[in-house]
Amino acid sequence: MMAVSLLEQPDLRVILPLIQKEFSYTQMTLIKLRMHFKDTKKFIFLKVSEDSELAGFLEIEFLQKGLARINGIAIIEKFRGKGYGKSLLENALQLLTKMGALKVIILVKEDNDKARMLYEKFGFKKYYNDKIKKVDSLSLDLNPFDQYSFAA
Repeated sequence: MMAVSLLEQPDLRVILPLIQKEFSYTQMTLIKLRMHFKDTKKFIFLKVSEDSELAGFLEIEFLQKGLARINGIAIIEKFRGKGYGKSLLENALQLLTKMGALKVIILVKEDNDKARMLYEKFGFKKYYNDKIKKVDSLSLDLNPFDQYSFAA
């Protein structure tokens, strides 16, 4: 059964290789990841699991009051295409709405059309392109009355 919850310290070793593969431009190390994880005022990590096996994660970074950025959503390959990313994003947007965020920016690699399509279904619009990292930023204004889910 699919479940979304807060990431736990032991999960960091599982997600590190995924971050290094999918987001190599971050040059993430275990030390840097632990620093992000411990800084709970600035970062929140959610995970999605299937029968207690970690399937993927999402990282939220608070940039300023009312503004958050989803730095990445990554799903382990064998779990892709099964709704795990959608579930993580729904939960993140609901959490951010409850926390009072007014705007969310999400990062997506230029060539990741599947992720871009998912984000656009949620209402994200192109905001900025980083040509060096080959990453697009999309933004979404949060409405506290929306539930942030859609019919598949």
